[in-house]
Amino acid sequence: MAPDTVDRETSTRLLAPHESTKMNQTDPTKPASSRPTKPKEIRFWPQIYVPILVMIYVGLLLAAWSIICLLSRGRLVRSLDSEEYYTADSINVQAFLTAVSRWHRAGTVLWNIVGVATIPLASAVCSFAAVGFLQSQKYRKADLTLRQTLVIADHGWTNPNVILSMFWRPKKLGSALLYVALFLHILGAILNPLQGLLVGQTTIKIPLRVQQLETVADIYALTDSSYLAQVDYGSTVAALRSTLSTTRPSDTYQNLWPANASCSCHSENCGLLERSVFTCQRARTNIQNVAVVEDSEPALDLYMSTVSTTANTGLLRQYAPRINSSVTWENVSADQFPPNCSGTAFFKNYTLTEKAAEIYEDWYSISVCMMGNLSHTPFQRTRHRQDFNETLFLTANTYEGSHTIRLTLSTTAGYFELPNDMRNGTAGPLLDANPLSNCTDTSCGLSTQVKRDHVVISNQTDGWVDGSFYLDLVPSKGPLALITLALFGEHSSLDPSLYHPLSALNSTNAAEGYCYNYPPLTFLLSEHDNRIPMACNGQFDQSAYHWINDFFNPEYGIPALSRASFLANQALFNTAGQETLGLDNIIAINYQPSCNLTRPNIPRASMIGLSVLIAIYLFLLIGLCIANLTQVPWAGSVDSQSIMKITAALCSSYFKHEGGEKLLSKENDDDILDILPGTIGDAEPHAKVGRLAVGAETPLKWRRRYWKGDGFAL
Repeated sequence: MAPDTVDRETSTRLLAPHESTKMNQTDPTKPASSRPTKPKEIRFWPQIYVPILVMIYVGLLLAAWSIICLLSRGRLVRSLDSEEYYTADSINVQAFLTAVSRWHRAGTVLWNIVGVATIPLASAVCSFAAVGFLQSQKYRKADLTLRQTLVIADHGWTNPNVILSMFWRPKKLGSALLYVALFLHILGAILNPLQGLLVGQTTIKIPLRVQQLETVADIYALTDSSYLAQVDYGSTVAALRSTLSTTRPSDTYQNLWPANASCSCHSENCGLLERSVFTCQRARTNIQNVAVVEDSEPALDLYMSTVSTTANTGLLRQYAPRINSSVTWENVSADQFPPNCSGTAFFKNYTLTEKAAEIYEDWYSISVCMMGNLSHTPFQRTRHRQDFNETLFLTANTYEGSHTIRLTLSTTAGYFELPNDMRNGTAGPLLDANPLSNCTDTSCGLSTQVKRDHVVISNQTDGWVDGSFYLDLVPSKGPLALITLALFGEHSSLDPSLYHPLSALNSTNAAEGYCYNYPPLTFLLSEHDNRIPMACNGQFDQSAYHWINDFFNPEYGIPALSRASFLANQALFNTAGQETLGLDNIIAINYQPSCNLTRPNIPRASMIGLSVLIAIYLFLLIGLCIANLTQVPWAGSVDSQSIMKITAALCSSYFKHEGGEKLLSKENDDDILDILPGTIGDAEPHAKVGRLAVGAETPLKWRRRYWKGDGFAL
């Protein structure tokens, strides 16, 4: 039965011992047992324990949400400003991090407490609000049925059966309080999951004091011929020759930057090739079936930088010079060897004399020619990307055959961005344009002078002495020119004139035949350590012969030359930076360390949306409390005890009379719940002392006294 069809006559009878429906003092309508045996008057006082809990809950919720929101925007703890970052010590920064961590932990703990208390508190508030909702009001009819009151008392907003039944029986089960309570619980139930879904964590970098990492030679230093002529008296070639004599395939280098860090080869080609990362160095050749080129994948683009590979500039963007060279190996015919290798070119020939060849069968003859105008450095005074090629022809004859090859070393120089936090610790690619042209101390922290691109470079030629050209005297040679001088320049291990084999044979010194010198590239060109050729008086022929045969084998020659080009580029920069340079030739690499700070991360839209939901939830929660505080609290909450009192009042006042018997005689017993009222009012509004009764339409009043019933009586 609909709430608005409650039988008012029947409701009145529930309060009267006879058929009269008029409520007054002279004709009391109270049930026989409504007056206590020992009359006792009471006055109802506001129940504030639930509002106090709500106030505590609201404070915790607002505190937790405010802490999370303010931390996500960096507003709760005063952070260091941009000027303090450069001067703050670790103690101040650590204090800042500790404060943020404590607030973050406090906000998380408070939110967890709120999440646990949300549903229980919402149920308590709804039960508390039901006390006022069940009372008769001046502005609305007392139209709640007993069934609707039972649903509220049973917390129907948490019962799935009641919630589902509300859709097809809304008038029987539903009430305004039930709908509000259901919405309040749904809203409270989704707040915590939404907060966990939308509020994440982020780690930000707190900058510390900027420091200088190191000072390195700039590419400009390679073009300063006047400076290099003073510091390089053959030291670059000497250092490279010494390094090439001792370097091994397993050696590692702090200045070798791999653009691709992985290197693998097929199992059938793994051997010496697997021992060195240079076996995967990208190279070009016109020779088929060369394992180092075709079967190694992926190919590596290795490059050299004066900055160590372990460098990380933190929160600064720093740029450093880099240089890499790749080998092109071509087998050519003997007639392609330049017939006239003179002028500013480089030419050398080493041949065992016929007399020496008669004594030793491991005879050889090798000629090298490096074409081009070698009197000028191939490097340009620019920070833009620059590329140049160097070409070297080699021809060799041994008793096993002849070989002629053309080597081209392609060199690329430029700048790259050093690893930093913005790039997740990875190095940047080669840059085509000058990265320092728009760089300031604030943006990248470099102490370089960007106007040096306009320095005028002299076009004077170097290397000429008394009409003869000497490549050795040219400062800042290209990497292939350095390799050529280290392998085939003055006092080369291939020069037979440096050895005296007959003196070793005829010497009475037993140690004369021992060898203590290794030719350059010797460990890179030989696969077996027990066949390492050595240059000395007694075995120079075998040493040179094996070296030439291994060098002209591309499977050994290409990786060896790739490593040699890296070492040559390294030697160039080492020489350029071995003395104190002026500001025109150096780059100061700075870095800014940082501390990791973990804080909440909330998108602005999510923050606004969650704030609106929290505001609606708190508005309903507080509104229910305030609405109930305006009503007379005839009970602490609508629970099972309250329902028992209401039922006892109905039984004692009505079911003993004719109206009750008629209802009980109906075939459908469930309909009685839709007929009986479920509201509480004052049955004696004009009496000095009021009396609570079920179905009474007069609202309860503050500062009015009411009779207190015995036992389960109202």
